[in-house]
Amino acid sequence: MDLNKLVGRGASKAEPYVTICGDGWLLIENISTVCECNEIMIRIKSGGLEIIVWGEEMTVENYINNSCQIRGRIKSVELFRREGAK
Repeated sequence: MDLNKLVGRGASKAEPYVTICGDGWLLIENISTVCECNEIMIRIKSGGLEIIVWGEEMTVENYINNSCQIRGRIKSVELFRREGAK
């Protein structure tokens, strides 16, 4: 299977991969760092993107090998192109 055709654009290993299971669990792969973490918001840098996850009772679990799992009651996920990133 060609991942580039599947996602419809040039995918690279530097781009984040986000997997959401219902509203209680989320996995983000290829992250650079967890910048901020509290009970209602988790902010992550990954490649040229900043990912913000909003919810309630949020926790970061298994922060290993450039990936992390987020648990809690997830309300929304926002993706922003970081300034200066292509």
